[in-house]
Amino acid sequence: EIGEGKATFDGAAAAECIAQVEALDCTVPFIGSANFPPRCEDVLISTVPVGGICYPALLCAPGGVCSFQGQSAFCVAVVPLGADCSGDVTCDSATAFCDETFEGRRCVTRGPDGSSCVGDSWCASEYCDQTTSQCAQRPVCE
Repeated sequence: EIGEGKATFDGAAAAECIAQVEALDCTVPFIGSANFPPRCEDVLISTVPVGGICYPALLCAPGGVCSFQGQSAFCVAVVPLGADCSGDVTCDSATAFCDETFEGRRCVTRGPDGSSCVGDSWCASEYCDQTTSQCAQRPVCE
């Protein structure tokens, strides 16, 4: 992708990603995106604009998200805060999540530490403590 001009590399984000991986809680499995360190998502920055083809890397420039439409995948604009996020659309995952507790589902801002949550996507810190059901900083391995 970088060689084709569809993405750029952010060395500072890569260094922060490594630090976040090293600080992961040893008791939580690193599977899928649920425990994926947030800064690691910023290592490769896509330059594919809204309307551009985002397959196979599934990356879009900031403000866009890759959406499958038939056999192809195109970058589409993210849904703004307060908007309906039902169907094949998504919220800006950097700052919001799709709250399914609203009728029709709505994009809402991720909560600060101490706010109620049911999953990591509800929190600005991207960690929901399942014992307290509150947003918090991810525990560090001892």
